[in-house]
Amino acid sequence: MANDGTVDQQQLQATIDEAYQTASQMIAKILAAAQVVDDRTLGELSLFDTLSAAEVGNASTLRSKINFAGASLSEMQKYGIGTSTTPPTWPLENLDSDPTSVPSGLYRVTSNFSYQGTVLWSSYNSGVGSMILVEVTFSAAQLRTRAYGSTGWGDWYTYYNSTQDSGWISPTLNSGWTNYSSGSYDTVQYRRDALGYVHLKGLLRTFEGWYKTNIFNLPSGFRPGDNQIHLVFCDEGASNVNVGRLDITSGGGVNGGSGAWGDDPTNVDWVSLSGITFRAER
Repeated sequence: MANDGTVDQQQLQATIDEAYQTASQMIAKILAAAQVVDDRTLGELSLFDTLSAAEVGNASTLRSKINFAGASLSEMQKYGIGTSTTPPTWPLENLDSDPTSVPSGLYRVTSNFSYQGTVLWSSYNSGVGSMILVEVTFSAAQLRTRAYGSTGWGDWYTYYNSTQDSGWISPTLNSGWTNYSSGSYDTVQYRRDALGYVHLKGLLRTFEGWYKTNIFNLPSGFRPGDNQIHLVFCDEGASNVNVGRLDITSGGGVNGGSGAWGDDPTNVDWVSLSGITFRAER
C-alpha cells in the first residue's frame, strides 16, 4: 500500500502471481504422488532432475513406495525367471511354430511336445532368436540348441546326450592282431561319449605281415564323416619309440596306414591306439 493509503496495483499483482505459482507447484506434487500410487509410474516425477528436488525422499524410499522390487519380480516370473514354482508352458502349439511373438524367458515343455524339459528362448532381434532345450529325467539328460531366422527354424544340434554314451566296447580283432598284454596294458576298445565323440584306446601286438592291414571295423554310429589319418605311437626295436600312421575310414575301417613307420615296419612290435578321438558322423 502506498504512503497515501492507496493500493499499489503492481505490487498486488506480483503477490497474486507468487501465490498462484506456489499453489500450482503444490498441486503438481500432489497429482504426481497420486499417479505413482495409482499406477506405479513415475508420472510428474520425471520432470525433476533429482529425487531430492521432487521432495519424495531418497531412491530406496521411492523404490519401496512404488514396490519396484515386487513389480519387477512379478514381471520376470511371468517368463519363468525368479520363481520357485513351475515355469510357464511353451505358449505355442509345438516347438516348430513361429516363435517371434513369444517373449524371451524360461518355458516348460511336456509330453505334449516332441521333447520334455525346460526351454530357454532368447529373442534378440525382430524375427531372429535362439533356443536351448535341457531334458533331464531319472534315466537320461540331453542338451540341444537351434536357431530361428528369416528361413524358419534350423536343425537341432545336440551338445550332450547321455543315452548315446556307449561305454567301452571290445571289437573283434581281425586275424593276426592281438592285445599286447591284457592286465598290464589297456586292451583295444572304442567308445562314443555323451558329446558324440568316439575314443579309441589299447595296445596292439603286431605280427608278420601286419603292415597296411585292417585291424578291426567300427559299426555305424561310430564312424567319421570322411576318411581320417591319425598319428600313433609304436616301438622301433627293443628300446626305441617311433610314430606311425593309422587310417580310419568313413566306412569304419581302422587300418595300419602306409609310410611313417620308420625305416623297417617289420621292426615294430607294438602299436598304441590311445588318444585317438573324432566326432561320430556316420
